[in-house]
Amino acid sequence: MGVGVAYGTPGNFGPYVVIRTLPTSFTGLLGGLTFTGGSLYALDTSGNIYQLNPLTGQTLADWSVPGLLIQSGDENPTGLAWDGNTFWMASYGTQNRNYIRGLTLGSSPIATVNITYHLSITSPLNWPMDLTYANGSLMYPQYMGPIREFNPATGQVVGSLPSPNNLVYGLTFDSQDLLAAYGPSGSAPAGTVWRISAQTGAILDTWQTGAPDIYALAYDQLSQTLFIGTRNNGIIVAQAPEPGSITIGALGMIALLLSKASTKRRNN
Repeated sequence: MGVGVAYGTPGNFGPYVVIRTLPTSFTGLLGGLTFTGGSLYALDTSGNIYQLNPLTGQTLADWSVPGLLIQSGDENPTGLAWDGNTFWMASYGTQNRNYIRGLTLGSSPIATVNITYHLSITSPLNWPMDLTYANGSLMYPQYMGPIREFNPATGQVVGSLPSPNNLVYGLTFDSQDLLAAYGPSGSAPAGTVWRISAQTGAILDTWQTGAPDIYALAYDQLSQTLFIGTRNNGIIVAQAPEPGSITIGALGMIALLLSKASTKRRNN
């Protein structure tokens, strides 16, 4: 079981201040993150999705995704996104087993797979390393390649942007720009996060976060909060100094209500 530990001391980078680190306890390692409805959702490498309290990291609900080829090592979940109606999961594997699946997370502990797309670009390295939703498209950083734009209505790759690095393992959208993170630790530029244009891929800013092994990013647009998911050091939470109309206190109230609702469901 992968258990996250605290990430150093709070610091800051660019416009963000690190305010906490959420410990994680998943069946597998962290593979993807997305934020919606006041909750943080995490995907692990065993094909499980967890609804998390964004203040404490407490698991409020969890689901398993059926039909994955994980036991054989032929499929690796790497990305999770929300488009306002559907959860989307990305995975890569051997023999060009690279997929994007549309999911529904309901009352059952098993997620419903509504549609499965096979990424049809002919390349042994067409591995999606994360997934985010931006301006009507799903976006994923391709391993050793560009950032791909994917149309979830047609199942087709419809464009690409230059990537700031061949080893981008985290990607999210802050309502204006894409944020991309370098994955491997122990080598430069470990812990780097780039802010890039969602239209051209041009690098707009570069931040050194000091975070090890970044494998996922998520963003809460209302509170301007960035979640940095690491493989073994928890989920780092960083917030912009003046977070618009909803403060971290309001975010906390949402999380508290979700926690109480989850407890009530379990008791009924």
